[in-house]
Amino acid sequence: MAALSVGARALAVLILVGAVPAAASVDREGEQKEHAAELYRAGRYAEALTELTAVYEAARSPDTLRGMAECHSQLGHHAVAAFFFRGYLDHVPDAADRLDVERAIANEEAAALVRPNASDAPATPVYRRWWLWTAVALVVAGGVTAIVLATDHGAGPLPMGALGTIDAR
Repeated sequence: MAALSVGARALAVLILVGAVPAAASVDREGEQKEHAAELYRAGRYAEALTELTAVYEAARSPDTLRGMAECHSQLGHHAVAAFFFRGYLDHVPDAADRLDVERAIANEEAAALVRPNASDAPATPVYRRWWLWTAVALVVAGGVTAIVLATDHGAGPLPMGALGTIDAR
């Protein structure tokens, strides 16, 4: 067997080293997609979305966009879901499920019009609102003032001192 030159050996090593991480990343991508699917089936849409986002950042796969759109839809982020569905169709214009995706886009846009703030954070509880605590402070201050005024039965005799009494009533 002929000996390989140093350059040929280096090229072979680079090819092998480059191929191993690529294969490992494909396996990792598949594992992440499967984990995201399990999370989605369990109703843990935000966690599934996080997994799918990581998969998409590693390998820009169009089917990942569709999964992200489904997660956003379940989370009530209808405008964002429509955006990701459109991105899916932009990357796969001749998709076999194009009619289903176009129907999903129409449904998400309609839902976004009906409930435009559905993606906002949940409403702040009443006990965390500023106006509640302002009202409580005013009621307490008014109550204390009323008690002080109600228990003041007039001033007693004026105190006498070395300088005399100054009555400034």
